[in-house]
Amino acid sequence: MEFEVQTRKSEQINLIPMVSIIFLLLIFFLAAGTIRSPTFWDIKPPVSTSQEKIDSKNIQIYLNQNGQIAFEKQMITNADLLKMLQDNNEVNINLQVHADKRVNSGSVIKLINTLDKSLVNQLILVTTSQNS
Repeated sequence: MEFEVQTRKSEQINLIPMVSIIFLLLIFFLAAGTIRSPTFWDIKPPVSTSQEKIDSKNIQIYLNQNGQIAFEKQMITNADLLKMLQDNNEVNINLQVHADKRVNSGSVIKLINTLDKSLVNQLILVTTSQNS
């Protein structure tokens, strides 16, 4: 009587292809993701139909939904902002105002009136595109 010799197959799972796929997916999502600079607050700008790009070299001021003002990651008052802008040696100052869409319009008007007293040459209200 002859017995058949059964060879055992390896029961280990080869994980190398799965690791390769995971790294490829990681690289894809890192490359395809949107990179955005962090802001001081979580500001949701209002929507507009304008497609004009803004210059990132401008001075940036943030106005959150509670009407608080931030400049260079520090909360400041309207009076401090006015003093800082008047003490600045630049003649033509370009400002970007990143206001939250949930902010009270009175706070925006108060900020604009404050900036009107300084040497601000151009005031840009930053919005998001209607398509994005």
